[in-house]
Amino acid sequence: MNAHLDQISSHNFPILTFFSIQSTAMGRISEGEGLPFASVVRQMPTLKYLAMHDFSHLGRQYTRLELDWENLTELTLRPQPSSYREAIPQFSPGEIQTILRRTCRLQSVTLLIDISEWDHASTNNTAMVNLPAMRDMHITFTHPRRNQDLSLLKTFLPNFFHSILCPSLKKLSASWKVLGGTALTQVPFSALVSLQEVEVLSLEMPLTPRALLDCLLLMPSLRSLEIVRLQQDCDNR
Repeated sequence: MNAHLDQISSHNFPILTFFSIQSTAMGRISEGEGLPFASVVRQMPTLKYLAMHDFSHLGRQYTRLELDWENLTELTLRPQPSSYREAIPQFSPGEIQTILRRTCRLQSVTLLIDISEWDHASTNNTAMVNLPAMRDMHITFTHPRRNQDLSLLKTFLPNFFHSILCPSLKKLSASWKVLGGTALTQVPFSALVSLQEVEVLSLEMPLTPRALLDCLLLMPSLRSLEIVRLQQDCDNR
């Protein structure tokens, strides 16, 4: 892939608005290695849609991309998830928010967030992110290890969602792909402002009946509901 990207990195793409790229490489890369398409996106001044799939680079390599973030209306960021054998560097909360703060015109976002490397210290001091045009949000949280610290549910997740202002939000898709564990007793995104305006909801997470009811009560404008039940032990209290 790198050789092909090197060949086109000097070419300008003055009217290109859509760019999607997926890595086929597996495993860890060196800490200082930059994203192979970094020099290419510099040549895309009218880019509106950017999708990056399955790269295992450090989060700060994404924040260093030189592109017109403010012009983006759609962003997909799905890094390569951690495996059981090795911990691939992922995004810190601050790096995710750094990217979102640059995308003030964003209308749709798809994020895969691996929280397996996070601790309570990394979730402090979350700053506000204003996304006034955001209408469509897809977020997947992953934690592919069995020794989980799910107390993050009570600390980071409320702070993270509370820090995102998206008054135009109409569609929300939330997935919780955590290895093992029991049903969630709290709605992870309950602190998200403007849930009352959400019309379409897709849930892929194990919630207790009470948590599911609490979730639905937050969304009086709901018109469409999709529930995908994960095969996990469920405490029905």
